[in-house]
Amino acid sequence: MQSAGGPDLATSTCAQTVDAYCAAAGPCVRDTASAQQAASWCTNGTSASGAVTLQDCGGGQTVVVANYADSSNHFVYAGGALVAIFTAPPHATDLACIAGPTMIAAPSGCGAPMTLCTGP
Repeated sequence: MQSAGGPDLATSTCAQTVDAYCAAAGPCVRDTASAQQAASWCTNGTSASGAVTLQDCGGGQTVVVANYADSSNHFVYAGGALVAIFTAPPHATDLACIAGPTMIAAPSGCGAPMTLCTGP
């Protein structure tokens, strides 16, 4: 999970586009306004998989972290849209880009995470 200081990642190579990831994985929350709403991730304040948090980052980026039993996905929003998705093992700070542009610099300067919902 990201610390209050936010992710500190080097430039990453993404394996596929966001469009390809969302087509294969199912519907994605594609716009920032929807991503900032707990209802986009949770039912009755809880998530079926695990806690979901939101962080505002430098450069106008927003990061939503969805935690699962064995990993977490970090959804990066900029300019009002989903631009990249990173994954990490639990409690890790090393993230790998799984969807986004060919090369992307990870967000930095993130504030403290705000909980959108808790896990089961």
